[in-house]
Amino acid sequence: MAWRGLAELARAYLRRGSLVCVEGELKTRHYDDPATGQRRYVTEVVAEQILLLDKKTGAAPPFAADQ
Repeated sequence: MAWRGLAELARAYLRRGSLVCVEGELKTRHYDDPATGQRRYVTEVVAEQILLLDKKTGAAPPFAADQ
């Protein structure tokens, strides 16, 4: 997950198959599935920085969460 400016930059520059390095925190949460009643667990990466690894001319600089 990426929020605010970082999310907007990622949306503008990243495409399916883009090579990136994502730095951030792992967050695990759970919820009860209403259809089955089973408890489900989800682990997400909360992005703090995204580095583009594709070799293209005019590539954008690394994205940081404070932008």
